[in-house]
Amino acid sequence: MLGQTIDEWGDGHGGVQIVTPEDAAENQLRFCYYKEGEFVNQPLTIASSKEAADPTDEVVETMVSLARTFTADEIEALVEELGEENILELSVLIEELGKSRLMDILQETE
Repeated sequence: MLGQTIDEWGDGHGGVQIVTPEDAAENQLRFCYYKEGEFVNQPLTIASSKEAADPTDEVVETMVSLARTFTADEIEALVEELGEENILELSVLIEELGKSRLMDILQETE
């Protein structure tokens, strides 16, 4: 599972995760709220201000790109190989190069 934080505050944070539910054929995005490090079973609330909306847009766009491009197993392998932060940066390259060219480049670096 790959996740990225959208917003942080005193004792909690909100984020987006790429998940593949057992009953789903494709990856999906899950919006999560954590308080004191524990998952809270209530919806994540995001302010409608531009300051909150712009970073949220960027995070969702990144996660959607990765979820559409890679399978859950591929995401897990890439996180293991390159680290979570590097994978998040790959979404820009995915959009520019396409998955097949990006995979060729990654294989060349091994």
